[in-house]
Order: sequence, then structure tokens, then C-alpha cells
Amino acid sequence: MALGIAGFVKLIHQNVRETNVMFGIGGSLLQLLLFFPVALYGLPLLAIALLFLLFATYRGTPAWLVDP
Repeated sequence: MALGIAGFVKLIHQNVRETNVMFGIGGSLLQLLLFFPVALYGLPLLAIALLFLLFATYRGTPAWLVDP
């Protein structure tokens, strides 16, 4: 939670520094509004990919090392 708040403060600080206060805060809120749904849909996709990798590598055969 603290890392999320720190990232939000850093985002606002960077946007205000590069523009002005009105556009910096407005742009930061617009970024959060637009990218929040992307994060919500991305987390389940990440979990599905991790489960797929878990099952795909579970029954792998061992690799034999052969020295020439």
C-alpha cells in the first residue's frame, strides 16, 4: 500500500514539475483513471499465465549432461 502511494506521489510530482500545477494534477488523475482498468484486467491474466507455466513445467523430463 505504501509503495502504491509513493508511486502516486512520484507521478504527481513528476507531472507537476514538467507542466504546471493544474495540468500536472489533472493529467495524473487522467492517467490513473485510464490505466486502472488495465491493471485490473492484467492481474488475472498474470495469474493465469503463472498457473500455465506451473503446469507446463511440472512434468518436464530431466536433462542429462553428457560430456564429450
